[in-house]
Amino acid sequence: MEENQNYSQENSHTKEKELIVRCLKGDALAFEKLFSKYRPQLLTYFLIRYADYFEAEDEVQEVLLKAYQSMPEFSSQDVFSQWLLSIASVFSQSKLKDKTPWSPDALEILKEHLMENAANEKLLQEIYQDYQEDFQIIDHVLFCFIVLTKTRFADEQESFVLSELFDFSPEDLTKLESLSEKEGKNVEAQLRETHEDLAEIYAQRCSLIKRDAPCTQCHDMASWLKGDEDAEEQREKLPLHYHEDALDSFDERLDLIRDRVSQKLSSPKFHQKLFDLLRLAIGEKGAEGES
Repeated sequence: MEENQNYSQENSHTKEKELIVRCLKGDALAFEKLFSKYRPQLLTYFLIRYADYFEAEDEVQEVLLKAYQSMPEFSSQDVFSQWLLSIASVFSQSKLKDKTPWSPDALEILKEHLMENAANEKLLQEIYQDYQEDFQIIDHVLFCFIVLTKTRFADEQESFVLSELFDFSPEDLTKLESLSEKEGKNVEAQLRETHEDLAEIYAQRCSLIKRDAPCTQCHDMASWLKGDEDAEEQREKLPLHYHEDALDSFDERLDLIRDRVSQKLSSPKFHQKLFDLLRLAIGEKGAEGES
């Protein structure tokens, strides 16, 4: 089984190299095939950065054009997926560099906003039914992760997401951001701090790993939209467990999100409306202190 998997990975890598060679010769069809493989990753990357599905989709198209135009600059020593994400990073950092982090209490603010505005519940249910979506707790795990990472400064979120979800090393990040050796060491320290901070937040708040924890939003929404039995079944299947060390629980969550990066989401319209309502609740544009 493992031998077959290794063969499949080697075969996929060989095909990718062949497509890259064709791309460098100006083969547009080869580029389309190559780009389509990584499109879901780019979409998830921009979704995490912007917390907006529509903006993420638009930005993927911009990266497609820029990458196609920049193909002559691609080096055989580059990893194609990271090369694409490096282009994506330039786009996102340009848009987010002056943005204020979201409130640390953003999820609680959203909960209060939903409870205080009964019309929102009807609106969310109509969207869910009209688009025939399928609420999966794993999608809301990603939603929660996006909200919490956006409580960090834009450059911190960027480094953390590229490191934890897309295998950028501290050296890759240092090169991407054109940092000095000293600044590169600061990136490593910043990554550790972000990792530890988020791990502690989840350990204290998330009922998926500790049933008596205060945040039950994932399970509550699944129960509301699909019934208690389905919600509990979904919960039991999640590979999330309580550990004495909060970092161990957080690493399980990151593994789960990494597996989701390249997959199609089950309820994008529903969660887009949640992002919209959250932005409204914490200041229209979605950042604490913005008008």
